[in-house]
Amino acid sequence: MTLIGDHTDYARGWVLPFAVPLFTTVRVSTTSVATLRVVSNAHSEVHEVALESLTPGRSGWARYVEGAVWLLAREAAHDTARVELAQAEGLLVEVGSDLPVGAGLASSTALVCATLAGLLDVLDPPVRRRWSATDIALAARRVENEYVGAPVGVMDPIAVMSATAGHGLLLDTATMATEQLVLPLADPGHGTRSDAVAALVVDTGRPHQTGGAGYAERVAQVDEAARALGVASLRDVGDPAAVERLADPTLRSRARHVVTENARVLAVAALLREGRVGDIGPLLTASHRSLRDDFAVSTPELDLVVEQSLAAGALGARLTGAGMGGCALALVPADAALGVRSRVLRALGERGAAGGRAWFVTAAGAARPQAPGAASAQPTDSSHE
Repeated sequence: MTLIGDHTDYARGWVLPFAVPLFTTVRVSTTSVATLRVVSNAHSEVHEVALESLTPGRSGWARYVEGAVWLLAREAAHDTARVELAQAEGLLVEVGSDLPVGAGLASSTALVCATLAGLLDVLDPPVRRRWSATDIALAARRVENEYVGAPVGVMDPIAVMSATAGHGLLLDTATMATEQLVLPLADPGHGTRSDAVAALVVDTGRPHQTGGAGYAERVAQVDEAARALGVASLRDVGDPAAVERLADPTLRSRARHVVTENARVLAVAALLREGRVGDIGPLLTASHRSLRDDFAVSTPELDLVVEQSLAAGALGARLTGAGMGGCALALVPADAALGVRSRVLRALGERGAAGGRAWFVTAAGAARPQAPGAASAQPTDSSHE
């Protein structure tokens, strides 16, 4: 999930996500039936499709698995070898997950990354050994861009594949350079120091979709703003005042968010390098206001969570992910964490927000192979977000 830096990755900017201890597990096996069969603990129906019928633009929850198969059937890593599906007449993909869908926690990206890794392990181990974590992340982005049709950036798959426990991941999406930054988040339920801070994630119950028209519209607006300013991407705009010369007020607002968000990401990174996690709160709140006012991707429920968190003593709060629904993140003093959670959930209930829930998270590690013999329906460590 995003600590700070949303809607900057597709503008070649800086982002700072971290992985949370929720999981998606994928087990891949070959079958004697010439189809792709997908089962999931989150869906009652079994999805089955002929391998030759996999075509970009298909709908349904299994399209993320389909896209991984589709991509690997055509391309391999850094050479011209193809991952051969011919050795297996068909495929069975079993999915287990406790990641909430549509909450802005990259459940789709976790599924794509885990499926890609599982397919490579089963179908072509030599090719798998040549694929780095970044290779899988970039392939996962292609699946979402080219097969699903969601114009997402690279932040989520890089976080899924490269995060380190106890750290946030500073990523320069233009150069793909990364830096692991210590992110000490306390678990309020297990005894904490008085100066510790905790991360509260609040799911508003209103799902978001990165494949929706609103997300694609923002991507197009960011690209258009860069062209109007005569730069390759908004990453190349260092002075926020430069965006004020844009005549179109919508493009001006969108560009203002991206340029100022890049600066906030770098400011948070500088504070984390100094061990000052408690001081990043105001930057998180400023990020939310920018996403709300300049990027117009907040919702009344997300605003309510941020407002109530701050009123209850949070150090900072913001929507996390693409917005337009999903989750908010609040950074709170550990000794006030339970009170903040209670107040936020009560406010959501009074507003009539269905499905609101909240939990505390720490910074988890990246995706890794599942232990042999583990049941795929039980979420383990195959893919994180």
